[in-house]
Amino acid sequence: MIFVLTYTSTVINLTVARIIKYLIKNSAYLSVYLSVTAVATTGGTPATRCLTFAFKNPTKQHLMAVSERVLEVKKFLQSTSIFQNVLDEQLQALANIAIPQTYKKGATLFWEGDEGTGLFIIKSGRIKIFKVANGGKEQIFHIFGADDYFAEVPTFDGGSFPASAAALENSEVVFIPRTAFLLVVQEHPALALAMLGSFARHLRKLTHLVDTLSFKEVPERLAHYLLNLSDRCGKADVFELDLPKGQLAALLGTIPETLSRTFYKFSQDGIIEMNGTTIKLCDRDRLHSLEKNK
Repeated sequence: MIFVLTYTSTVINLTVARIIKYLIKNSAYLSVYLSVTAVATTGGTPATRCLTFAFKNPTKQHLMAVSERVLEVKKFLQSTSIFQNVLDEQLQALANIAIPQTYKKGATLFWEGDEGTGLFIIKSGRIKIFKVANGGKEQIFHIFGADDYFAEVPTFDGGSFPASAAALENSEVVFIPRTAFLLVVQEHPALALAMLGSFARHLRKLTHLVDTLSFKEVPERLAHYLLNLSDRCGKADVFELDLPKGQLAALLGTIPETLSRTFYKFSQDGIIEMNGTTIKLCDRDRLHSLEKNK
């Protein structure tokens, strides 16, 4: 039984390397790498390359393993906000090209400037999107969790990743290679419409971040973060910080020392109580006033 992956010469080697690594890693059912062939075309059209793999003496168990894995990916995609209204045949097309990946805490998915290889959808865990300045200061732009997706911009425009991505904790993602994804979109234009919503939402988040970093001081940023975290915990007055202080400082656009001083001042003013990573909100009204700079 033959498995063929086609791609153009414009596809980043890293994409192909990831696919090969995944296929070899899952050699319980995919065993023999047969060939790599390049088929040239005329004019300015990129050459089409074919990676050809084969099942060695495929058994019913092998084929069931493949079917079950694809079905699992399909069910996951169907549960995500971006693909929940997509037609079944479109989901099947995506599941056929999707590659499950796992990353240990601290592992880097890609670096700023790497050529865009495809779209990532988080199944579990959390991924931070960040930049590092020449002086070493880190700025976190966003933290994505389960059901979130990222890297859709380079997936569509073919450019490099505009920022880096790393796992804040052990994470599982579903990776969809760029060229294969675009081929599916061409056959199923409704997917492109589904992606427009993600562009709009991420643009709004980026606009909010620029506004926060440009016009708000650290106490205002911290007040907003604590109120938002409380809301995510069901408006709880007592909750745990969901980030180490170093990462939280990077998210709020400051340094750990400044963040620690701000936490201390909030405690001294009776706005919060701190016990390690546990926060108790003592005065929500003052936090709201700080958030709105009143």
